[in-house]
Amino acid sequence: MIPRRSFLKIVGSSGVLAALGDLGFLTQLPSVSAAEAALEPCMDGFHPEIESLVRLIEEMPRDRVLEEVTMRVKHGLNYRELLTALLLAGVRNIQPRPVGYKFHAVLVVNSAHLASLASPDTDRWLPILWAVDQFKASQAANAREGDWTMGAVDESAVPPGDYAKNAIIAAMDNWDESAADAAVVGLARTADADELFEIFVATARTTVFTSTHSKRLSRVPRGTRRSRRSSPMSPKTGSPRLARSWLTSRRIPTQSRSPTRRAD
Repeated sequence: MIPRRSFLKIVGSSGVLAALGDLGFLTQLPSVSAAEAALEPCMDGFHPEIESLVRLIEEMPRDRVLEEVTMRVKHGLNYRELLTALLLAGVRNIQPRPVGYKFHAVLVVNSAHLASLASPDTDRWLPILWAVDQFKASQAANAREGDWTMGAVDESAVPPGDYAKNAIIAAMDNWDESAADAAVVGLARTADADELFEIFVATARTTVFTSTHSKRLSRVPRGTRRSRRSSPMSPKTGSPRLARSWLTSRRIPTQSRSPTRRAD
């Protein structure tokens, strides 16, 4: 796997590129303006042009994919299409649990996009091409560890739009992965991005709080602590709803932000 800083340092010098036959195809990439790199909320991957690019990223061997992608860039592939295809390929082909590890290749796509936005017009392709390479490395790890792929949605388990929010909160409270997967589909079909972010932040804060509480409790001598079974904050035996109530009573603010504001 190519470290991000090393990749950008190497490809940032045309003199070095000229001396490296295996990276020479990265020269003379077209510039990308800030307007061309800006994202449109209505973009999706469900049309033939994007789907064919997703398949190329999925199926092309790692040692050939960057050269093939850059050739398409030189023949008119635009920045938004590559970014969309890369994210879709990752979501569909990299197992999301545990979070991090190989799934970092999906999480880092947004950071690569932010790096591109902060780059000169001539260098905006480079962070995205680095992210393509990271995807191929994680895809190989995923294949070694069971070859997970995202399955089709079980429509019978998806709650109606009016109940999706309560369903996702209940699933997260109960640590029920399959119920959460189904509920989030219904929620994504009815809620906007800001509402989704607020719900996920609230449930994430509850999870972090309950996990931290349990770890701290485990370090207290047995004779001086309450039974973990009676602890209302234990994520396995207590009720995370109480943790959420505690967080609400403390009036901990929940900030609304776009998912593209913070770099990795």
